[in-house]
Amino acid sequence: MRTIPFCLILLASTGALAGQESYGPTPEETALLPPYCGGPGGGDWKAILGEARIWNNHTCYGINRLNRYYKSRTAGERSYHLQTALQDFNYSVDHLPQTFPLMPEILYYRGVTHKLRGTPALAMADWQKSISLDKHYVRSIQELADLLAEKLGRPEQALEVVTEGLRDNPGVKSLQQRYTRYGGKLPYPEPRVAIKPPQEGAPVAKGESEMAHAEKSDAEKAKATAPAADAARTDAPSQQPDMGKAKEPSPAAPVMGTPDNPWCRFCPVVPPSKGPGPSTPQDKPKAGQ
Repeated sequence: MRTIPFCLILLASTGALAGQESYGPTPEETALLPPYCGGPGGGDWKAILGEARIWNNHTCYGINRLNRYYKSRTAGERSYHLQTALQDFNYSVDHLPQTFPLMPEILYYRGVTHKLRGTPALAMADWQKSISLDKHYVRSIQELADLLAEKLGRPEQALEVVTEGLRDNPGVKSLQQRYTRYGGKLPYPEPRVAIKPPQEGAPVAKGESEMAHAEKSDAEKAKATAPAADAARTDAPSQQPDMGKAKEPSPAAPVMGTPDNPWCRFCPVVPPSKGPGPSTPQDKPKAGQ
């Protein structure tokens, strides 16, 4: 009995599979894709991605191929879907600029494809590139750390990756779990504080001479405005109590302006009257006087 080589069987099965299914995603498959591929969520992706988005359809094809891979039941189907997904992701990486907003995600998916195909070195390179483009793309950090620790036996390097990831993404639970799993000691790494660049034309920081100059300018401004302020205070009646002077006389105090009034600084000094006392009525003046 003649034995048919396995590679021919695999080729025949993949060829038959390719003829049975559509290359692009079906409406049912589209519902499982990211929103930029037409999946749930929507969004003005023309404005977000720019004109280069026309090349991104291969990214969507590749993601759909990975979804088909996970649903496949035979080795031939899985191999075919991975090979096709890799071709689509390669097309996106080769034709889209490195500044394309989705490039970190495309590299993440291509790294997953390399891992499933059994090429960990290529997967690691894609995830490292993804992180270099976007240090907040957590999925690439997770995959890279797990690959180093669980597939390549390098837990120390995995801990370094997670530590740096936590510095840029503090509070992410999945990274915190990997930090302790791969040997990290609490507390978690200190967050990396981003320094906001100075605005155009604004000084970065004031030196001692600049601070002294600013203080001098403030003092000169205060001195220049002091005469006007003093004049205003002189013209206006004082509203503050004079704490060094005696209190205002009570209603029972002598009438202001008399010698018995010691509280009136501006009242004229009136000599003592020689006439009749205040209780004696004065004579009316005569007519003609």
